[in-house]
Amino acid sequence: NNTTVKQNNLMNNSDGITIGFYLNQICNTTIVEENSIVGNGNGVVLGPSYSSYIYGNTIADNFGAGVKFNQNCNNSWIYNNLISRNNVGFRLTNQSQTQEAFKNTVYSNNIIDNKKDVLGDQFGNSTLVSWDNYNGGNYWSNFNSIFSICIFIRFSREKDNNNGRLLFRKSNSRHG
Repeated sequence: NNTTVKQNNLMNNSDGITIGFYLNQICNTTIVEENSIVGNGNGVVLGPSYSSYIYGNTIADNFGAGVKFNQNCNNSWIYNNLISRNNVGFRLTNQSQTQEAFKNTVYSNNIIDNKKDVLGDQFGNSTLVSWDNYNGGNYWSNFNSIFSICIFIRFSREKDNNNGRLLFRKSNSRHG
């Protein structure tokens, strides 16, 4: 509980950082800030946890997922990260139908050149992640790859007036 992981180089591990898997106890208030998490099996794995803050990190070239959400991962904030060249940018899983993850927010990230940006399994659902904080979404380099997650959440497109990038925000409209 109340752990900060800051300014580390985490390379060539099975998982770069794993939060909340110690004796099935929920881990509270973890900050992962300004790390280089490169070349691991998975970059950041969120398990039984509450109030994790993942920001300012480079999460790249991981063989599995850049960020993996597992069961009982609640109220996590993932923002201002570079999530690039991973096999999967975000992996949404629920390993049990009875253990839900909810109220996780992912925004203001640069999600670039992952083989697949988002991948969900049969238990991963729309309550797992909100893809914006209602003030801004994420930058996705490959718009076509996010169509696969439209069953989880609807997106609207808007143009960033500063540099012409396409930003994607959760739509407030029922018709997306």
